[in-house]
Amino acid sequence: MRLRWTPHARADLFRLADFLNEGEPGTGDALLHAMTPVTEQLLAHPRIGPAIGGARIRKWPIAGTPGIFLYMVRDDEILLLRLVPNRSDWQSLL
Repeated sequence: MRLRWTPHARADLFRLADFLNEGEPGTGDALLHAMTPVTEQLLAHPRIGPAIGGARIRKWPIAGTPGIFLYMVRDDEILLLRLVPNRSDWQSLL
């Protein structure tokens, strides 16, 4: 199993980190550092996040941050679709 970031997810990550650092310096950096354990957890347990509305898309919170991964599990990969703030209207992205 491998993990692949979409261009949207990668851009979301850096945009959210910049936004968090503007509000409280260091919080965006904490988000970036949280990526390794979160992605390792997804690789170990790909279906850990609940499916959204019966769709193939799943969501998983990023511990200690206001971020949520939206992702899909395919045959041999986890595709990270978006990384969104948990208080945003992320459902509109589906």
